[in-house]
Amino acid sequence: MSNIVEYIHNNSEESQRLLGHYEQLKQLIEKAIELHNNKKELAESKKVRLILGGGGRKPKLTPESQIIFNINIFTSFDNISVTRHSIWCK
Repeated sequence: MSNIVEYIHNNSEESQRLLGHYEQLKQLIEKAIELHNNKKELAESKKVRLILGGGGRKPKLTPESQIIFNINIFTSFDNISVTRHSIWCK
């Protein structure tokens, strides 16, 4: 696990400040991983393969880390755009 994921699991009360309620975040991650796996299985079942699967580069981030990273980026981007708008529209 990455540092941020470990930190959120170990300090669930601090997750509110970072990403929202811990239980909601946990449910979101579980549903997103389940949806990702379903889409991956569906895409894999439609492929016509000449070479066995399993090759290629493995992802560096876990799905859980990717979700937390994206939530963090989107919330930061929203805050930046609101700040820019308030500065330029005075």
